[in-house]
Amino acid sequence: MHILPSPVAGDNNTVADLLRQRLGLVIPADRLAACLRRLGYDSSNAASAVLRGEAPDSAVWQALLRELAIGETYFFRDTVRLESAIQTVYTNRIATALEDVPQNFTAWSAGCATGEEAYTLAIMLQTALPPTWKIRVIGTDINAQALANARRGVYGVWSFRSDNALTRAGMIVDSADRWRVPDTTRLLVEFRFLNLADSQAVYPSADLIVCRNVLLYLAPAVRLSVRERLPSAVIPGGMLVIDNVPLINPESILNLANNPEVAETALPDTDPVLGIYEQARALADQGQTSAALECLDSASPLDLACAWLRAQIYMQETSTPSSDVLRAVQRCLYIDPSFVLGYVALGNLYAAQGDKRSARRHWANAVRLTANSAPDEILPLGEGLTAGDLHTVINSHRREK
Repeated sequence: MHILPSPVAGDNNTVADLLRQRLGLVIPADRLAACLRRLGYDSSNAASAVLRGEAPDSAVWQALLRELAIGETYFFRDTVRLESAIQTVYTNRIATALEDVPQNFTAWSAGCATGEEAYTLAIMLQTALPPTWKIRVIGTDINAQALANARRGVYGVWSFRSDNALTRAGMIVDSADRWRVPDTTRLLVEFRFLNLADSQAVYPSADLIVCRNVLLYLAPAVRLSVRERLPSAVIPGGMLVIDNVPLINPESILNLANNPEVAETALPDTDPVLGIYEQARALADQGQTSAALECLDSASPLDLACAWLRAQIYMQETSTPSSDVLRAVQRCLYIDPSFVLGYVALGNLYAAQGDKRSARRHWANAVRLTANSAPDEILPLGEGLTAGDLHTVINSHRREK
């Protein structure tokens, strides 16, 4: 969901088919239409004519993927399962280790987005393994801009919202509100472009594979295909952590893969142990906004991601009273006074009401908060929106209003 230009009417089936065929992604029609409009396409046919002749790693595809970005990640997110997996694999490896043979441990973050999970794995492995072990972490994604940000390794406070994350990560101060991953950790991590949905893609072999909050957005057939392929990339004695569900032994997945019907039953599309945000977001993307809002009712009142998702749903539902929309956005800024997109949304809401002075004040706050950000820096909860994009849109709004 985006808060900037309104969706345009039109048939997006052709582009939707390309997304499903090339990347396995299922994107709601209204969201896809909004993205195409932001990219300057007059119609879905015009977009598909361009995209059809290009590969997913081309500039035109990457521009679309940046608009569609759905990655939501931060350091040390839900580390209990990761710690358990690392300990299990380490125990397995020790049991079969040959004396005096150097030990290696490879972890793969599949769908790594901007890299927080991959760096988290590197940090956790450094702590858990003997210093003589060689650690290697691979992070893959289809979003080249996210991978570029991951390689840069510089993050804002939103990436460290779990308890003691900054201290645990050993980050280096880069600026007033930015931190840099230390070189000792950066050197352990490699980032690559990889399309999980491509049947010809070579999956990296790893002792630990982590694939969470990725399969939710894939078409069912593609999701099952990826589930079938991932276990074969796990090194014997290794583990697969998938979709934020309890640890899964690769051999059991291989057995399930032989019976697709059983596999779909055993690994449901929306698992009850998924986070509230992930469940609500999946429902909202499927157009089930009432169910999404009901799911959000059980979220912590201080959960910014959930509060922002509620505000976005309200902004897209024309039946929601404007006062409720305004309060929902203001709630986000109460939770985090530095939340840039909250100020943009308030500016848009006041502009729609004809209050130009208030609109300009809130847009100015958004510009001020991103003044020191690199133009290609992806904004927290912005779904691929960068600081440069934000300034361009706000300047356009200022000229129009």
